[in-house]
Amino acid sequence: HVKSELSCASADVVDLSEHFHAVMRDESPGSYLYDCSIPLKLPSLGECVRIPRYFAHDYAQQTMRLHAFSRSWPSLFVAAKDTRSSLHVDQWQGHFFMAQVRGTKRWTVFHRDDTAYLQPSWRRGTLDPALPALSTFDDTRMAFAKYARRWDVDLGPGEVLFVPGGAPHAVHNIDATVAFAGNFIDETNIDRALFDLRLMGLNQGTAMVATFDALDEVEFDPTLGAFEDTTTNMRNLVVRCDEYIGGAAAALPFTRG
Repeated sequence: HVKSELSCASADVVDLSEHFHAVMRDESPGSYLYDCSIPLKLPSLGECVRIPRYFAHDYAQQTMRLHAFSRSWPSLFVAAKDTRSSLHVDQWQGHFFMAQVRGTKRWTVFHRDDTAYLQPSWRRGTLDPALPALSTFDDTRMAFAKYARRWDVDLGPGEVLFVPGGAPHAVHNIDATVAFAGNFIDETNIDRALFDLRLMGLNQGTAMVATFDALDEVEFDPTLGAFEDTTTNMRNLVVRCDEYIGGAAAALPFTRG
């Protein structure tokens, strides 16, 4: 979809190049290309994308079998000026990273342990709760929101943001923006991710069960691909998209020429 309302009530078929240029010229208000898988939908773009080395050890890319999220990331975001995401928590406790290419995104992130202060609701039947809009936080009905630990940060071109799994977050695109991003799993959230994936398999079927099985059967090495802050060569701070997909990047040395 390319509408910030995140609705499928109507759909427009647009050429990506036309959409990009319209957004950059502020000629497509409200447009928001959101979490579009580069490996699945824009594979040629993957030749130009580099993944920050901090996230190259992603366990979801090191499985022996393909699963529901093997080719989901990195994904592309192209957003018109003044569009916003809802306040939300990413599914299955996945960590999240975003690399900003163009424009500025204003991020709001809350501590995962303070979600209860934000009046979460599980009425829709998912493990990730529905949360009120940030614009309602001054309402007297949201009196406890002020107790939640909160960070507001502007993410600009060339910068990378990390959001811990389970942390509620929302985004405001200050101007027209381009970014790529992904969810990932490592030693710090694998247990929580497996717990959620097992439960998701009960009502979402075989795809989630297969994803759980693919992750659960591997004894991951937490030191493999873990970032080493010793390199002075900037080329060693990123990996190619094709190295990231499938997990090969986790085994690459940090001292490549």
